[in-house]
Amino acid sequence: MHLPDPDRLAAIYTACGLLALWVGWIKLARPKLRRARNRVSGAIDALMGREAISDPVSGKELAPALPGIGQRMATVEDTLAKLTEVVSEQAKLNGRVDRIEDQVGRNTENLAVIMAATAERIVTKAEAAEMWRAIADKDVVDGATEPSGEL
Repeated sequence: MHLPDPDRLAAIYTACGLLALWVGWIKLARPKLRRARNRVSGAIDALMGREAISDPVSGKELAPALPGIGQRMATVEDTLAKLTEVVSEQAKLNGRVDRIEDQVGRNTENLAVIMAATAERIVTKAEAAEMWRAIADKDVVDGATEPSGEL
């Protein structure tokens, strides 16, 4: 059996090693580096902002411009200040509504008392009229007067 010479064997091993490195680069290292580069690029875009992304052929905007973190924080602070004002105004309105509801409750109670008093007066008036009728009927029965039909 004939063995290949050492130089040829070293060349074959070197070619196989280079092939393994190339496949490793393509399959393992390059995707990880691309993901890392995309993450770093996304972080920089989020912090520093970026211009709008547009299609060079059609000129159509693919993604809107992204403002930097400072501008977004300023927007959030402005919105928070407005929200604070709105919440304080809402608390004032809630206080007014509570006072109005209390007043309506007191008015309802007063109205119930007035209605009860009015009903009592109506009943008392009816009883008084009945009493006067009874007195008039008694006089008629006793013969003291003649019935007139009027009170």
